[in-house]
Amino acid sequence: AQSLILFRIVQGIGGGPLQPLSLAILYESFPPQQRGMAVGMFNVATAFGLAIGRIVGGYLIETESWRATFYVSVPFGVIGLFMAFLLIPRLTDQSRRPIDFLGLISMATFLISFLLALTQGRQEGWGSAYILTLFGLALFAFLLFILVECSLTTPLVDLRLYRNPNFAIGCLVNFLNTMVFQGLTFLIALFLQRVLPYNPWQVGLLMLPNSIAFGVFSLLSGRLSDLIDPRWAMVLGFTTFALGYYGFSYMTVWTTTGTIIFLLLIRSISYGWTNSPNIYASMQGLPEEMVKMAAGLYNLVRGISGTFGVALCATFLEKRRDVHAIFLGQAQDGTTPVLEDTASGLHWLLWQAGETGEMIRVKTTALLHSLVVREATIQAYHALFLTGALLS
Repeated sequence: AQSLILFRIVQGIGGGPLQPLSLAILYESFPPQQRGMAVGMFNVATAFGLAIGRIVGGYLIETESWRATFYVSVPFGVIGLFMAFLLIPRLTDQSRRPIDFLGLISMATFLISFLLALTQGRQEGWGSAYILTLFGLALFAFLLFILVECSLTTPLVDLRLYRNPNFAIGCLVNFLNTMVFQGLTFLIALFLQRVLPYNPWQVGLLMLPNSIAFGVFSLLSGRLSDLIDPRWAMVLGFTTFALGYYGFSYMTVWTTTGTIIFLLLIRSISYGWTNSPNIYASMQGLPEEMVKMAAGLYNLVRGISGTFGVALCATFLEKRRDVHAIFLGQAQDGTTPVLEDTASGLHWLLWQAGETGEMIRVKTTALLHSLVVREATIQAYHALFLTGALLS
């Protein structure tokens, strides 16, 4: 596990700058009236990559091992490296700035300790000394980072960007939107595999249409942002987000594949309608020399909120499942017509399968317990999806 975390850090060091640099190149390469469309095209490529990656990754996990999902990325990385050298134009701004080492160290300390606390909080316990120490270190490093950046003429991160209301509100929307979307994306995949009878490859196939829908509607909303106020597209997107998550709150073990695909489509279309316009609106009106810094900050917010969303949603799900399990367990201890009918049905099925005597009673109790846990999990997911609808 330690080596996996280490190499993921190395991967993040190399991959982290790619998205903000891509946005900066887009903003330098396209005139203002075409930047919304450019962001949309960028999201189309992202969507198709996600669609193919999920299917290939699910197939490799099912037939080979999880390690194979990393091997398959190598040739695409090599191809991308050569294409970048051949096709991407040089940025016009070649000015050099002094490196803010204290700002870099304090920001890295804040991010590492904060993200470690978020990812390990459920395992170690949110009130444990280890997690509280990490949060304390993160707070100290964050305050030091703010003091350092505000005192320098050439800071690592120009916090004056947040004086721009469009950028500040755009980052807040980005944080909330990504927190809900990324947190629930992770848990929806688990729901499909652990509660419903789908394997990783089938989950990848289920998510193929919605990945394509995200790309198509990102392009449409990006182009629309060049023509009208992007806030209208975002209002439409957040409204359908709420409706989609409300639909998810009615999912059961009997939900059909078609219904699941439809709900996933609504969710991805909504994200497409909000993502490109929000990027465009956030960068609108910023001086050209600050676009690269703004793109980096925007994606930093997205990265933190995604991790925060997964940790928050997983903790919420676990707590709600425990509450529902206790309530259903208390009902199981009593005698109700539904419980009696279920127990009688299980007795009969086990007797038909050849079980006898005490073994029927033991297995009936075990099966009832598994049904209680499954029902508690489903009800916890319902509460989580309703919360997602409210936050949207």
